[in-house]
Amino acid sequence: MTDAKIPPGLLEAVKREARLERIAPAYGVPLKRAAQGRWEACCPFHEERTPSFSVWTDHFHCYGCGAHGDAIDFVQQRQGLDLAEALA
Repeated sequence: MTDAKIPPGLLEAVKREARLERIAPAYGVPLKRAAQGRWEACCPFHEERTPSFSVWTDHFHCYGCGAHGDAIDFVQQRQGLDLAEALA
């Protein structure tokens, strides 16, 4: 599936249903419950000793390296995939 052949509405459906607090651990990022409805961990995108990676249900942000995005972005960045590969 190329980016041009992604069915209309699929991106929105995936973003609506994907829960990053379940996806991140499946990709080797152990999350720890933090305050205000978020989770935290050491960032999987750069080396660090103390957690600067915050995860909410619908998005993530690293205060160390600046990585951020939604569930699709996380899978793409973590696995080095393009959009179609991440959705497959």
